[in-house]
Amino acid sequence: MRYSTIPEHSQQRMTPSILPPDYVSRRKAMRDMPAEILLEIFGSIVDTPPISYDSPWEVSESGLEWLWQASRTCRDWRRLIFGTARFWTVIDVGRSCVPLQKALEYSAKLNVQIRFRDPAPIPAAMQILSDHAHRIGTLVVVRLDQDTIPTLTQFLSRTSMPELSELWVNTQGSDEDEGFALSLQPNLVPNLRAVHFTERCFDWSSPIIQRLHALYLGRTSGFRDVCGLDEFAHALESCPELKFLKIDGSFPATNGNSQLELSVALPQLQHLRLRNTEPDDIFQTLSCLRFDARADIDVYVSIDCPVELELEQTGIETIIPKKPSSIPLLQTATRAVLNDLDFECWGPGGRGRLAVTFELGTDDGWEYCMDDHAFQCGSLLSQAPVTDLTIYQGDSPPILAWELGYLLRSLPDLVSLEYDGLSYPGTDLLAVLDPSTSSDEVPSSADVPGSRSTDGSDAMAPHLRRLVIVLDKWTDGFLTGLGDCLRARANIGLTLDELFIGLRSSHHMQSDQMAEELQLALKVLRGLVRGTVEIELESK
Repeated sequence: MRYSTIPEHSQQRMTPSILPPDYVSRRKAMRDMPAEILLEIFGSIVDTPPISYDSPWEVSESGLEWLWQASRTCRDWRRLIFGTARFWTVIDVGRSCVPLQKALEYSAKLNVQIRFRDPAPIPAAMQILSDHAHRIGTLVVVRLDQDTIPTLTQFLSRTSMPELSELWVNTQGSDEDEGFALSLQPNLVPNLRAVHFTERCFDWSSPIIQRLHALYLGRTSGFRDVCGLDEFAHALESCPELKFLKIDGSFPATNGNSQLELSVALPQLQHLRLRNTEPDDIFQTLSCLRFDARADIDVYVSIDCPVELELEQTGIETIIPKKPSSIPLLQTATRAVLNDLDFECWGPGGRGRLAVTFELGTDDGWEYCMDDHAFQCGSLLSQAPVTDLTIYQGDSPPILAWELGYLLRSLPDLVSLEYDGLSYPGTDLLAVLDPSTSSDEVPSSADVPGSRSTDGSDAMAPHLRRLVIVLDKWTDGFLTGLGDCLRARANIGLTLDELFIGLRSSHHMQSDQMAEELQLALKVLRGLVRGTVEIELESK
């Protein structure tokens, strides 16, 4: 995109290429436009790469480059941009301190967000920051190196920043972080509420922690920063206002010992994010904490070990403690989604979420069984009133009838079931739902510990009213088998209100004979369902 570089005295006679032809006649309207609207307009002119933060508060994108560019378009824009202090409150610093100095001048007395994207200008910027320390609201150091660690450490430990509310320091990528031993003084940063450190652990003895609303702990190098689980728990116990907690690799040391007797309540916590390669670290950490039922808990497990690892060694049960007293969502969840590498459940009305995601660190894939995934999810939610279940079957092997039956048997309150990617007959969903299926093929209520089934017939999913099935490919006999299954359920009073069948097929399979078969099946199925019946043929 081009911008005008015409001398200022000539700009009033020209129309920059980025403006509409009639702009000159509408200059007064532009001058009267609220600054907030112009800020959005200017922001769309120059694309700036966003910084992605796992923070509860969104940090806006770069604010300087497009301001410099837009100020060159015409005299009116230049006057507006340099005369509006709020435009200069988000300051990105690259390899030079000049933009920092100018932006601090243009932003007048307003509080500012300062982000250093490069470590090079940090030493030279310290005096500038000291002169304006009373205005710094957010300080982000995206990249730090060994040459700048001592300078930044000294500045942060000795400088009074009364308005500082959020601090990011990232030493990841440096050879080592031994020189970064930061001890924040509460009297110097009285309003600090969010601290984010990567590549080291937080000083758990610091009184700063008692005031925090958000805490991010990144990966640590070595064991010098790792605290014990008991120290970790006691430190969090002094954080009554903590609303956001993320731990990425810097987990407290458990030394292989169970610490289930520890119990720390976090009543204000709204978001918890845990990421690690060791499931036991996550398990032990979750075991010692107690959450409100409305809290969002996101767990990411990176699988960097050999692909022959089985789910029995790294699965839902090895990560999430089956402990409703700690995670009340395990007793209140009403909706659950099961994917190849994901599990997620929500509380009533979407309030509160528990999500587990397995991240593969190898292109070879992860050899595990969807059977175990389904079985363990059923066990985890067996005491929850789940009414809505969605299963997305991707590249993983089909779920066998017994394990799928165990999952459905564990959720006796189920009203809606969606199965996208069903591989039939590999996953024999029809046999699972058919009440006439032998107990040798699918589990009975007696096979599910603590089963809450109250239906006298011991039928699978006795309250099921909505069924959505999307086959991964066309399978002869499926629609006939589905009709037999629904008829058997209807004979004992279990009738659907809504049925949707999606059939994926290639173009060459869409023949007149197939269309006739679908019409006949549709007629039969409509006689077995009280409400809507749809069959949709999808091409791929």
